[in-house]
Amino acid sequence: MKILNIIMVGSLLTLAACSAKKGDKGDDQHVKTELQTVDNAVTVMNLQPRDFNYELISNGKITASRYADLVFSSSGIVSRVYVKDGDHVGKGQAVAQLNLFMLRHSLAESRTSLEQAKLELQDFLIGQGYSADKLASVPKEVMRLARIKSGYDRSLSDLEITRYNIANATLRAPFAGVIANVKSKANNMTSADPVCRVISTCGMEVQFSVLENELRVISKGEDVEIRGFADGAHMVKGHVTEINPIVDDNGLVSVKARIDDGASFISGMNVRVSVEKRMLHQLVIPKTAVVQRSGRQVVFTLEDGQAYWNYVQTGVENMNEYTVTDGLQAGAKVIVTGNRNLSHGSPVQVIKDKK
Repeated sequence: MKILNIIMVGSLLTLAACSAKKGDKGDDQHVKTELQTVDNAVTVMNLQPRDFNYELISNGKITASRYADLVFSSSGIVSRVYVKDGDHVGKGQAVAQLNLFMLRHSLAESRTSLEQAKLELQDFLIGQGYSADKLASVPKEVMRLARIKSGYDRSLSDLEITRYNIANATLRAPFAGVIANVKSKANNMTSADPVCRVISTCGMEVQFSVLENELRVISKGEDVEIRGFADGAHMVKGHVTEINPIVDDNGLVSVKARIDDGASFISGMNVRVSVEKRMLHQLVIPKTAVVQRSGRQVVFTLEDGQAYWNYVQTGVENMNEYTVTDGLQAGAKVIVTGNRNLSHGSPVQVIKDKK
Protein backbone atom coordinates (compact mmCIF):
# COMPACT_ATOMS: atom_id res chain seq x y z
CA MET A 1 0.00 0.00 0.00
CA LYS A 2 2.84 2.34 0.83
CA ILE A 3 4.44 1.63 -2.55
CA LEU A 4 1.19 2.53 -4.35
CA ASN A 5 1.02 5.92 -2.60
CA ILE A 6 4.58 6.71 -3.52
CA ILE A 7 3.85 5.96 -7.21
CA MET A 8 0.76 8.25 -7.22
CA VAL A 9 2.61 11.14 -5.62
CA GLY A 10 5.41 10.82 -8.19
CA SER A 11 2.92 10.86 -11.07
CA LEU A 12 1.28 14.02 -9.76
CA LEU A 13 4.63 15.78 -9.45
CA THR A 14 5.53 14.83 -13.03
CA LEU A 15 2.22 16.19 -14.37
CA ALA A 16 2.67 19.45 -12.46
CA ALA A 17 6.16 19.93 -13.89
CA CYS A 18 4.93 19.34 -17.45
CA SER A 19 2.08 21.82 -16.99
CA ALA A 20 4.46 24.46 -15.67
CA LYS A 21 6.76 24.12 -18.69
CA LYS A 22 3.81 24.40 -21.09
CA GLY A 23 2.56 27.56 -19.33
CA ASP A 24 5.98 29.19 -19.48
CA LYS A 25 6.14 28.64 -23.25
CA GLY A 26 2.74 30.34 -23.76
CA ASP A 27 3.75 33.37 -21.69
CA ASP A 28 6.92 33.78 -23.70
CA GLN A 29 4.96 33.85 -26.96
CA HIS A 30 2.53 36.47 -25.55
CA VAL A 31 5.38 38.72 -24.47
CA LYS A 32 6.99 38.41 -27.88
CA THR A 33 3.67 39.37 -29.51
CA GLU A 34 3.31 42.43 -27.25
CA LEU A 35 6.86 43.58 -27.92
CA GLN A 36 6.57 43.24 -31.66
CA THR A 37 6.42 46.77 -33.27
CA VAL A 38 4.26 47.72 -36.24
CA ASP A 39 5.12 50.79 -38.44
CA ASN A 40 2.60 53.67 -38.65
CA ALA A 41 0.44 53.38 -41.77
CA VAL A 42 0.46 56.64 -43.77
CA THR A 43 -0.57 58.10 -47.10
CA VAL A 44 1.88 60.33 -48.95
CA MET A 45 1.83 62.67 -51.93
CA ASN A 46 4.54 64.01 -54.18
CA LEU A 47 4.58 67.80 -53.76
CA GLN A 48 4.73 69.58 -57.11
CA PRO A 49 3.66 73.11 -58.16
CA ARG A 50 0.14 73.33 -59.58
CA ASP A 51 -2.72 75.79 -59.98
CA PHE A 52 -4.77 76.62 -56.90
CA ASN A 53 -8.42 77.64 -56.95
CA TYR A 54 -8.71 80.23 -54.23
CA GLU A 55 -12.06 81.38 -52.84
CA LEU A 56 -12.30 84.33 -50.48
CA ILE A 57 -15.58 84.60 -48.58
CA SER A 58 -16.55 87.60 -46.47
CA ASN A 59 -19.63 89.23 -45.02
CA GLY A 60 -20.47 92.67 -46.36
CA LYS A 61 -23.03 95.46 -46.20
CA ILE A 62 -24.81 97.14 -49.09
CA THR A 63 -24.42 100.92 -49.32
CA ALA A 64 -25.66 103.45 -51.84
CA SER A 65 -22.81 105.09 -53.70
CA ARG A 66 -25.11 107.98 -54.60
CA TYR A 67 -27.78 109.56 -52.41
CA ALA A 68 -29.10 113.02 -51.56
CA ASP A 69 -30.71 114.39 -48.41
CA LEU A 70 -33.31 116.93 -49.55
CA VAL A 71 -33.67 120.10 -47.46
CA PHE A 72 -35.75 123.22 -48.09
CA SER A 73 -33.65 126.33 -48.72
CA SER A 74 -35.93 128.46 -46.57
CA SER A 75 -38.12 128.01 -43.52
CA GLY A 76 -41.89 127.92 -43.67
CA ILE A 77 -44.92 125.70 -43.47
CA VAL A 78 -44.85 122.46 -45.45
CA SER A 79 -47.81 122.48 -47.77
CA ARG A 80 -47.59 118.97 -49.22
CA VAL A 81 -45.44 115.86 -49.07
CA TYR A 82 -45.88 113.81 -52.23
CA VAL A 83 -43.88 110.68 -51.30
CA LYS A 84 -43.50 108.03 -48.63
CA ASP A 85 -40.76 105.58 -47.72
CA GLY A 86 -40.09 103.04 -50.44
CA ASP A 87 -41.56 105.08 -53.30
CA HIS A 88 -39.63 105.13 -56.56
CA VAL A 89 -39.17 108.56 -58.12
CA GLY A 90 -37.84 109.82 -61.40
CA LYS A 91 -35.37 112.63 -61.92
CA GLY A 92 -37.07 115.99 -61.35
CA GLN A 93 -40.19 114.51 -59.74
CA ALA A 94 -41.78 116.66 -57.01
CA VAL A 95 -41.16 115.35 -53.51
CA ALA A 96 -42.52 118.10 -51.20
CA GLN A 97 -43.64 121.73 -51.36
CA LEU A 98 -43.74 124.76 -49.08
CA ASN A 99 -46.69 127.09 -48.63
CA LEU A 100 -45.95 129.91 -51.13
CA PHE A 101 -47.98 132.71 -49.52
CA MET A 102 -45.20 134.12 -47.34
CA LEU A 103 -42.60 133.66 -50.06
CA ARG A 104 -44.69 135.60 -52.58
CA HIS A 105 -45.23 138.32 -49.98
CA SER A 106 -41.46 138.50 -49.45
CA LEU A 107 -40.97 138.75 -53.20
CA ALA A 108 -43.29 141.77 -53.41
CA GLU A 109 -41.50 143.46 -50.51
CA SER A 110 -38.10 142.81 -52.09
CA ARG A 111 -39.20 144.41 -55.34
CA THR A 112 -40.51 147.50 -53.51
CA SER A 113 -37.29 147.81 -51.53
CA LEU A 114 -35.26 147.61 -54.71
CA GLU A 115 -37.27 150.41 -56.34
CA GLN A 116 -36.79 152.60 -53.28
CA ALA A 117 -33.07 151.90 -53.27
CA LYS A 118 -32.87 152.81 -56.95
CA LEU A 119 -34.47 156.24 -56.25
CA GLU A 120 -32.06 156.88 -53.38
CA LEU A 121 -29.18 155.94 -55.66
CA GLN A 122 -30.27 158.49 -58.23
CA ASP A 123 -30.75 161.20 -55.59
CA PHE A 124 -27.25 160.61 -54.27
CA LEU A 125 -25.68 160.87 -57.74
CA ILE A 126 -27.65 164.00 -58.62
CA GLY A 127 -26.46 165.52 -55.36
CA GLN A 128 -22.89 164.81 -56.51
CA GLY A 129 -23.53 166.73 -59.72
CA TYR A 130 -24.21 163.84 -62.08
CA SER A 131 -27.15 163.74 -64.49
CA ALA A 132 -29.77 161.01 -63.87
CA ASP A 133 -29.91 160.16 -67.58
CA LYS A 134 -26.13 159.80 -67.86
CA LEU A 135 -25.35 157.33 -65.11
CA ALA A 136 -23.00 155.41 -67.38
CA SER A 137 -20.53 158.33 -67.18
CA VAL A 138 -20.29 158.12 -63.39
CA PRO A 139 -16.82 156.95 -62.23
CA LYS A 140 -16.73 153.38 -60.89
CA GLU A 141 -15.62 154.34 -57.38
CA VAL A 142 -18.36 156.98 -57.06
CA MET A 143 -20.97 154.50 -58.29
CA ARG A 144 -19.76 151.85 -55.84
CA LEU A 145 -20.12 154.21 -52.90
CA ALA A 146 -23.54 155.33 -54.12
CA ARG A 147 -24.84 151.77 -54.40
CA ILE A 148 -23.66 150.96 -50.89
CA LYS A 149 -25.01 154.13 -49.29
CA SER A 150 -28.41 153.85 -50.99
CA GLY A 151 -28.79 150.15 -50.05
CA TYR A 152 -29.26 149.25 -53.70
CA ASP A 153 -26.89 146.26 -53.63
CA ARG A 154 -28.49 144.89 -50.45
CA SER A 155 -32.00 145.20 -51.89
CA LEU A 156 -30.90 143.53 -55.11
CA SER A 157 -29.37 140.63 -53.14
CA ASP A 158 -32.56 140.21 -51.09
CA LEU A 159 -34.63 140.02 -54.27
CA GLU A 160 -32.34 137.35 -55.77
CA ILE A 161 -32.56 135.25 -52.59
CA THR A 162 -36.36 135.49 -52.52
CA ARG A 163 -36.58 134.44 -56.15
CA TYR A 164 -34.26 131.50 -55.41
CA ASN A 165 -36.40 130.40 -52.43
CA ILE A 166 -39.56 130.49 -54.52
CA ALA A 167 -37.90 128.49 -57.29
CA ASN A 168 -36.84 125.89 -54.71
CA ALA A 169 -40.05 125.88 -52.68
CA THR A 170 -40.83 122.60 -54.44
CA LEU A 171 -38.25 119.91 -53.67
CA ARG A 172 -37.48 117.67 -56.62
CA ALA A 173 -35.52 114.43 -56.90
CA PRO A 174 -32.06 115.21 -58.32
CA PHE A 175 -31.91 111.74 -59.89
CA ALA A 176 -34.00 108.61 -60.20
CA GLY A 177 -34.09 106.46 -57.10
CA VAL A 178 -36.06 105.30 -54.09
CA ILE A 179 -37.32 107.42 -51.19
CA ALA A 180 -36.17 106.76 -47.61
CA ASN A 181 -36.33 108.45 -44.19
CA VAL A 182 -39.35 110.69 -44.84
CA LYS A 183 -39.58 112.96 -41.77
CA SER A 184 -41.65 115.98 -42.80
CA LYS A 185 -45.43 116.16 -42.55
CA ALA A 186 -47.87 118.50 -44.26
CA ASN A 187 -49.04 121.57 -42.27
CA ASN A 188 -45.93 121.52 -40.08
CA MET A 189 -43.02 123.92 -39.94
CA THR A 190 -39.76 122.94 -41.59
CA SER A 191 -36.89 121.77 -39.38
CA ALA A 192 -33.14 121.32 -39.65
CA ASP A 193 -33.63 117.64 -40.54
CA PRO A 194 -33.83 116.60 -44.19
CA VAL A 195 -37.31 116.11 -45.60
CA CYS A 196 -36.22 112.72 -46.96
CA ARG A 197 -33.38 110.90 -48.67
CA VAL A 198 -33.28 109.86 -52.32
CA ILE A 199 -31.15 106.76 -52.91
CA SER A 200 -30.06 105.89 -56.41
CA THR A 201 -30.52 102.18 -57.15
CA CYS A 202 -28.17 102.42 -60.12
CA GLY A 203 -25.06 102.85 -58.00
CA MET A 204 -25.18 100.30 -55.19
CA GLU A 205 -21.92 99.23 -53.56
CA VAL A 206 -20.93 96.51 -51.13
CA GLN A 207 -18.35 97.13 -48.42
CA PHE A 208 -16.54 94.14 -46.91
CA SER A 209 -13.29 93.31 -45.13
CA VAL A 210 -10.43 90.94 -45.94
CA LEU A 211 -7.43 89.79 -43.92
CA GLU A 212 -4.16 91.50 -44.71
CA ASN A 213 -2.62 88.25 -45.96
CA GLU A 214 -5.49 87.95 -48.46
CA LEU A 215 -4.62 91.21 -50.21
CA ARG A 216 -2.29 89.32 -52.54
CA VAL A 217 -5.27 87.74 -54.28
CA ILE A 218 -7.53 90.78 -54.56
CA SER A 219 -7.03 93.91 -56.62
CA LYS A 220 -9.00 96.70 -58.26
CA GLY A 221 -11.21 95.41 -61.05
CA GLU A 222 -11.43 91.92 -59.49
CA ASP A 223 -14.80 90.24 -60.06
CA VAL A 224 -16.92 89.44 -57.00
CA GLU A 225 -20.17 87.58 -56.42
CA ILE A 226 -22.78 88.95 -54.01
CA ARG A 227 -25.57 86.92 -52.42
CA GLY A 228 -28.17 88.06 -49.91
CA PHE A 229 -28.62 86.05 -46.71
CA ALA A 230 -32.37 85.91 -47.26
CA ASP A 231 -32.03 84.45 -50.76
CA GLY A 232 -28.68 82.76 -51.18
CA ALA A 233 -29.64 81.34 -54.56
CA HIS A 234 -29.89 84.84 -56.07
CA MET A 235 -26.45 86.07 -57.12
CA VAL A 236 -25.30 89.28 -58.76
CA LYS A 237 -21.84 90.21 -59.92
CA GLY A 238 -19.71 93.22 -59.17
CA HIS A 239 -16.12 94.41 -59.34
CA VAL A 240 -13.69 95.86 -56.81
CA THR A 241 -13.41 99.65 -57.01
CA GLU A 242 -11.62 100.65 -53.79
CA ILE A 243 -9.09 99.08 -51.42
CA ASN A 244 -8.39 101.08 -48.27
CA PRO A 245 -4.57 101.15 -47.80
CA ILE A 246 -4.88 100.89 -44.00
CA VAL A 247 -4.92 97.74 -41.86
CA ASP A 248 -7.11 98.17 -38.78
CA ASP A 249 -6.39 96.89 -35.27
CA ASN A 250 -7.98 93.54 -36.12
CA GLY A 251 -5.74 92.95 -39.13
CA LEU A 252 -8.53 93.70 -41.61
CA VAL A 253 -8.59 95.84 -44.74
CA SER A 254 -11.77 97.51 -46.00
CA VAL A 255 -12.75 96.87 -49.63
CA LYS A 256 -15.57 98.30 -51.76
CA ALA A 257 -17.08 96.74 -54.86
CA ARG A 258 -19.54 98.24 -57.33
CA ILE A 259 -22.60 96.07 -57.99
CA ASP A 260 -23.51 95.64 -61.64
CA ASP A 261 -27.25 95.35 -60.93
CA GLY A 262 -28.21 96.60 -57.47
CA ALA A 263 -31.97 96.80 -58.02
CA SER A 264 -32.52 93.71 -55.86
CA PHE A 265 -30.66 95.18 -52.86
CA ILE A 266 -31.41 98.00 -50.48
CA SER A 267 -28.98 100.15 -48.53
CA GLY A 268 -27.88 98.55 -45.24
CA MET A 269 -28.61 94.97 -46.32
CA ASN A 270 -26.19 92.28 -45.11
CA VAL A 271 -24.78 90.06 -47.84
CA ARG A 272 -22.15 87.41 -48.46
CA VAL A 273 -19.30 88.32 -50.82
CA SER A 274 -17.11 85.75 -52.55
CA VAL A 275 -14.03 86.18 -54.73
CA GLU A 276 -12.69 83.32 -56.81
CA LYS A 277 -9.22 83.44 -58.29
CA ARG A 278 -6.95 80.92 -59.98
CA MET A 279 -3.42 81.15 -58.61
CA LEU A 280 -0.76 79.65 -60.87
CA HIS A 281 2.23 77.49 -59.85
CA GLN A 282 1.58 77.09 -56.14
CA LEU A 283 2.75 74.44 -53.68
CA VAL A 284 -0.57 73.00 -52.47
CA ILE A 285 -1.17 70.51 -49.68
CA PRO A 286 -4.36 69.05 -48.19
CA LYS A 287 -5.44 70.45 -44.84
CA THR A 288 -5.09 66.93 -43.40
CA ALA A 289 -1.31 67.18 -43.92
CA VAL A 290 -0.99 69.99 -41.36
CA VAL A 291 -0.80 69.23 -37.62
CA GLN A 292 -0.20 71.52 -34.68
CA ARG A 293 2.89 71.14 -32.53
CA SER A 294 3.49 73.68 -29.74
CA GLY A 295 1.21 76.16 -31.45
CA ARG A 296 3.01 75.94 -34.80
CA GLN A 297 2.08 74.34 -38.09
CA VAL A 298 3.97 71.14 -38.85
CA VAL A 299 4.00 68.94 -41.95
CA PHE A 300 5.68 65.49 -41.90
CA THR A 301 7.62 64.32 -44.91
CA LEU A 302 8.80 60.80 -45.77
CA GLU A 303 12.53 60.10 -45.94
CA ASP A 304 14.02 56.57 -45.94
CA GLY A 305 10.95 55.03 -44.34
CA GLN A 306 10.84 57.57 -41.52
CA ALA A 307 8.74 60.66 -40.80
CA TYR A 308 10.54 63.98 -40.57
CA TRP A 309 8.74 67.03 -39.33
CA ASN A 310 8.96 70.45 -40.95
CA TYR A 311 7.74 73.78 -39.62
CA VAL A 312 5.76 75.41 -42.42
CA GLN A 313 4.05 78.69 -43.20
CA THR A 314 0.73 78.40 -45.03
CA GLY A 315 -0.73 81.09 -47.25
CA VAL A 316 -4.28 81.29 -48.51
CA GLU A 317 -6.75 78.44 -48.27
CA ASN A 318 -9.95 77.07 -49.67
CA MET A 319 -12.29 74.48 -48.20
CA ASN A 320 -9.83 71.54 -48.45
CA GLU A 321 -6.34 72.87 -49.16
CA TYR A 322 -3.59 75.30 -48.18
CA THR A 323 -0.89 76.95 -50.21
CA VAL A 324 2.57 76.65 -48.64
CA THR A 325 4.80 79.73 -48.66
CA ASP A 326 7.70 78.45 -46.56
CA GLY A 327 9.09 75.20 -45.12
CA LEU A 328 8.66 72.76 -48.03
CA GLN A 329 10.27 72.29 -51.40
CA ALA A 330 8.91 70.83 -54.62
CA GLY A 331 9.51 67.09 -54.84
CA ALA A 332 9.02 66.42 -51.12
CA LYS A 333 7.05 63.32 -50.10
CA VAL A 334 4.36 64.83 -47.89
CA ILE A 335 2.49 62.61 -45.42
CA VAL A 336 -1.17 63.55 -45.77
CA THR A 337 -2.91 60.98 -43.52
CA GLY A 338 -1.85 58.91 -40.52
CA ASN A 339 0.22 61.81 -39.19
CA ARG A 340 -1.66 62.69 -36.00
CA ASN A 341 0.50 60.63 -33.64
CA LEU A 342 3.81 60.83 -35.47
CA SER A 343 6.99 62.28 -34.05
CA HIS A 344 10.29 63.14 -35.67
CA GLY A 345 11.98 59.95 -36.87
CA SER A 346 8.96 57.67 -36.44
CA PRO A 347 9.08 54.61 -38.74
CA VAL A 348 6.16 54.60 -41.16
CA GLN A 349 4.67 52.26 -43.71
CA VAL A 350 3.19 53.76 -46.88
CA ILE A 351 -0.18 52.21 -47.69
CA LYS A 352 -1.00 54.55 -50.54
CA ASP A 353 1.05 56.90 -52.66
CA LYS A 354 -1.26 59.76 -53.60
CA LYS A 355 -0.50 61.35 -56.93
